[in-house]
Amino acid sequence: MAQLIPVRFDPGNLHYNQKIWSTFRMGVTYSTFDAKTKLSEILERVSAGEEIIITKHGRPVAKVTRVIEPGNRELGFARNEIILHSGWDAPITEKELLGE
Repeated sequence: MAQLIPVRFDPGNLHYNQKIWSTFRMGVTYSTFDAKTKLSEILERVSAGEEIIITKHGRPVAKVTRVIEPGNRELGFARNEIILHSGWDAPITEKELLGE
């Protein structure tokens, strides 16, 4: 489970601010050790749509995302859905181009 860190800005502590920002920006992260031991949990979360960042010594090195496979499409799959009227390829005037 991801840790929730309260977001607050501390003008006197730049390191704290960078840590908060990187956590907010990166989302759910696992260290390389945790990724090895919790691979099935990571795969379950990714298959549900989450993006997981793997870090090494606190720096992001990899992003694990779900694979979206393209569906099978046949030639002519959109037949009769796109209608081109006669003259669709006729040249347009400069007034039409400028929207006047």
